Amino acid sequence: TSGQLQSGGSSQSSCGVHKSYRCLVCVTPKHDNEASATTSSMAGEVQRLQKFEAEGTIIKHFLEPSIRAPKRFVERVPEDTDNPESWAECLLKITNITNICTVVGNDPSDALATDLWGDFGRPNDCVGILELEIELLTGRTHQIRGQMAALGFPLVGDVQYGGAVPNTSSEYMKNCKGRAEGFLDSETLALQCSTLEFLDPDTADEFDK
Repeated sequence: TSGQLQSGGSSQSSCGVHKSYRCLVCVTPKHDNEASATTSSMAGEVQRLQKFEAEGTIIKHFLEPSIRAPKRFVERVPEDTDNPESWAECLLKITNITNICTVVGNDPSDALATDLWGDFGRPNDCVGILELEIELLTGRTHQIRGQMAALGFPLVGDVQYGGAVPNTSSEYMKNCKGRAEGFLDSETLALQCSTLEFLDPDTADEFDK
């Protein structure tokens, strides 16, 4: 938990397994028009994530107890909740960020968007993508997907949390058949485990990849 980390505890898993993940996230800055989104506003969103990485920030959300998806991730437990202790703490760190790739504005960018989302467009207001490397400090269902979406950076291809193409065409009914309500179906969720480490049984205090 965050309390254990603040008191000097290790960020490595207490069960002897440590995982890192790589993912592609959508950059959807606040803007008045698409032209402004490709300049200072987009840079500001990228800098926000870069600050998390540079400062080693532990990003914290709370997960509402629910068996349904999409799940609800919030920065603070609502004051009017009946059982605040039931909200699970979710912790992760961003350990690496690549340069941004735009998905609008020129032929190569448009081609990248087609490769990622197909022929039906791109998520609303998405102007670029970033590859992130993320270290999980807790293990919750949909944690990376939900926390990054709560920060405003849904994963590419995620029909549950906003990184897929919204339902704006008749292709939805033909291709999705009611699945993932509100978004066109996606063949790929841009998330994978990139590093898997286990405690060395001989030393019991060092992780081996």
